Amino acid sequence: MSWKNLKILAIAILLAMDVFFLYSLIEREHAAQYYDRELVDAATEIFRESSIYIDESFLTARIISLPVYSGAMDETFFDALTEKMEAEGYTAESGPGGMSFLGAGEEFYIGNDFTFLYQGNGEYERPSALLADGTFEEYTSGDFSWAQRAAEDFLSAHCQFSVEERTRFHYTLSYDAFYQSGEDSILCVTQKIGGRDTGNRLYMLFSEGRIVSADGRFAMISPQRKMTAQTVGLMEILFAEKDYLDEIYRQSGAVSRENKVLIAVTDSYEVYFDADGTFYYVPVCKLTYQDGETRTYNSVLGEIYS
Repeated sequence: MSWKNLKILAIAILLAMDVFFLYSLIEREHAAQYYDRELVDAATEIFRESSIYIDESFLTARIISLPVYSGAMDETFFDALTEKMEAEGYTAESGPGGMSFLGAGEEFYIGNDFTFLYQGNGEYERPSALLADGTFEEYTSGDFSWAQRAAEDFLSAHCQFSVEERTRFHYTLSYDAFYQSGEDSILCVTQKIGGRDTGNRLYMLFSEGRIVSADGRFAMISPQRKMTAQTVGLMEILFAEKDYLDEIYRQSGAVSRENKVLIAVTDSYEVYFDADGTFYYVPVCKLTYQDGETRTYNSVLGEIYS
């Protein structure tokens, strides 16, 4: 074989090796992001033995691993908040677990666990309590942009203290639930981070077109850190769920099992607090069944969230 042909052969071998190496990398990356087909089939059959029916689309989807966000709701935050509110004419009062601010017939309470309370002029019930007693019905048609604009003005004036978009890990807000009872209405404001729900909800009561009361869990400070977490995958969570349902069945003494059909898997966040004021947004996974039953798992620990 001529020297020229040897060079061509060597180049061809190197190209083949590069292609094989690239293919191996792709396969390895795919294996890290997706469950093996045989594993999916075997797991699906095992779940069925416990009368848990799971569409394979849940297990063949890409494996998601969400980060943990953390920050601090400490004295520095409350000192700065007090300075801001006092400059606006409010009187600050320190209490257990938070601060109250009073002025012009209004009162705010900001808790170190993200508790948010507002009471305007007059006596009004908390909107979350009004929703709980069933006097308000969800408004599913028509336009309520006026309420959204009023809420944005209220939040901009009183609540956007440290959640602006200039912060690195800022919140986004959505106004996606509106309720009415006669002339009064309630708007629900949801906070998200990284496009995922945080579980933070602020309910605003409107009377005669103005916000007269608000309550809920609403963060006024954004996380300062984003950390990679070693989370468990959906497969591990589903096997933990199987163990939980198996134990419930054993303890019930029932002769047969009720079929459980999984219809939704939702990844979001819940917040945990340390005694020193540090908070953590930890990823959680919510399982929803056809019969309406739901269960939420801590995606870091792989245990039922509580």
